[in-house]
Amino acid sequence: MNPLARGRLSILVPAYQCAERFPSHVDFLRKLRTHAAELIWAVTESPDGTQELARRAHAELGGKFLITPPGLYASWNAGIGEVTSEFLYISTVGETITTEGIGRMLSLLQEHRAQVCFSPPEILPADPKSLHSTRHWPVFRFAALLAAYEGRVVPVSTLAALQAVSGISGLLGSCASCLFATATLQNAPMPVDFLHYGDTAWFYFNLCQIRTVYHGRSCSTFHVHDFSRRKIRPSDLDRCIDRLCIDYRQRQPTSPLPALLKAFQHARAATDHLREPHPFRCWWLNPRAWFWRLRRDFLRTRLLWYADPQITLPLK
Repeated sequence: MNPLARGRLSILVPAYQCAERFPSHVDFLRKLRTHAAELIWAVTESPDGTQELARRAHAELGGKFLITPPGLYASWNAGIGEVTSEFLYISTVGETITTEGIGRMLSLLQEHRAQVCFSPPEILPADPKSLHSTRHWPVFRFAALLAAYEGRVVPVSTLAALQAVSGISGLLGSCASCLFATATLQNAPMPVDFLHYGDTAWFYFNLCQIRTVYHGRSCSTFHVHDFSRRKIRPSDLDRCIDRLCIDYRQRQPTSPLPALLKAFQHARAATDHLREPHPFRCWWLNPRAWFWRLRRDFLRTRLLWYADPQITLPLK
């Protein structure tokens, strides 16, 4: 029996400032609606009138309609709190997923009693600029390693090492390419104080407590529409690494991984600090910058080996 027919899936549609892309997304939701137990609209008042388009779509497709507080992850959390089904798909406006892909990911979640299933999205538009801007996404960068876990639970040690190496770029990729166990997100909401990286911080904070399964076949899309460099606060990454180390020590008290994670983060932060405020201007004249860069790269290699000693990965 197709898992989609069991009424176990809810679809959350967060909407803010996306009027241009909203009509085509409603076309996608019309196809997906018949396979979901409930549809939840988490709408934030928008200058471009997105909320009015969402009201019309709600009148047609039904579900729960919420006016949510400002803030990306605050809106998500408000909608997640209203979900009643066992599993959840977060349908961000502009991204799509196939019903076959959702069915397979639901099967994997149930088969392995997992809380998260992630997969690589198809990047659109498939032009050089978009592909270049996403080439370092961990879900693409580590595809060769993750392929060994196709349809299986990825070990926590592998997840911790790969996520730490990736910094503030989330290993899960786009949340619109993932399925979640609802109870997990309701018990551990998305952090709201990490700018645009709340979903990455969420994974750092929870990867030691959850079972994460990988589906390597792309079944969703991600539209690149913002090429600006997002601001990163170094303290945010420090908080994420610190929390990961604490959680991992509780899980494996004798493991050397937490100490390795802390050493790598220290070397990465020292390298970045010495290269600021002009990262590519004359930093190579500073011997200390070379020392910390070489140490950072050495520790990154050790972390990647820790993730999987049987596979050779690019270091950059």
